[in-house]
Amino acid sequence: MVDITYSISHKDLTLVGSDPAAGYAVGELARGACSNPTRHGQATTITITIKGLKSGSDIEIVVANDGLPLPRPVTPGIGSHMFEEHTLSWTRRQVGRTVRVSARLPLSTAAVSTGR
Repeated sequence: MVDITYSISHKDLTLVGSDPAAGYAVGELARGACSNPTRHGQATTITITIKGLKSGSDIEIVVANDGLPLPRPVTPGIGSHMFEEHTLSWTRRQVGRTVRVSARLPLSTAAVSTGR
């Protein structure tokens, strides 16, 4: 069993919802960032935070889990490839006992206009 919680404001939900490509990417990235620590890292708690960035044209998704520490060196896999494809930038790092994946995704011009 894994306890998964998420946080997104109504404004940011509307913003992501108005951009089908961003909505799809957020869903796939969240799924991957939850699946791997559950299957491979024995995570029992996962927290997902999604928020619009101050630039107004990007969103950030942060997925933190309490699973096993990251191995050294980290071997890139299918999930890493997916993050490379769908994001402007991303990181995966150990923060104390927590593994944290952060990614920045672009929003379409239409979504940014809708979200203002």
